[in-house]
Formats: sequence, structure tokens, C-alpha cells
Amino acid sequence: MKPRQEDLIAPGADIDDDDHVELRRLRSGSVVLVPRALRNLGGSDLQQAAFLQEEAATVQDSLARLTGRVVAARARGLSWNTIGWCVGLSADGARRRWQEASDGA
Repeated sequence: MKPRQEDLIAPGADIDDDDHVELRRLRSGSVVLVPRALRNLGGSDLQQAAFLQEEAATVQDSLARLTGRVVAARARGLSWNTIGWCVGLSADGARRRWQEASDGA
């Protein structure tokens, strides 16, 4: 499941400038969305912004996949204790995080 575009640009929405963004392609080939409030970024600062956006998109993709795997595990009967242990949470923490997704499956 790919992140929705509004999810990717939402973190910049609270910047004190208008909501317009510029799409910039860097020499490295990376593409970065830059709110006009940050239009003065250049060079390595702009590359760092691109790295942050790429990592954030990767995290969002990973979390969506993880949620899908938790839902599948619950459908197969794995306990919240087992799921929690596998992902570094308590059973209660795993249940709080994914029960709604699991119940909706």
C-alpha cells in the first residue's frame, strides 16, 4: 500500500507559509517536495530534505506492510502475546496498536 500524496506532504502543512510546494529534482536523481517556505534550501540541505522524505515514505510503506502482516497473523490465530513479542511490544501494546485493523479484517 503506497502512502497517499496528502500523507507525504502533510508534515509541511503547518509551516507558516502557504501550502504550495515545489517539486525539485536533485543532481543525485532524488526528487524532493519543498514547501515554498523552505525554498531557500539548496545543496546539501536540500539533499538532506530529500533523504528525510524518502525515509519517511519507506517507514510509511513498512508500517502498512506490518499492519497487513499482523492482521494476517491474527486471522491465523496468533496471540497478541506472540505478535507483541515478535515486534518488540507487550501483548497489550500490540493489541492497542492493531486491534482495530484486525477487527476490521
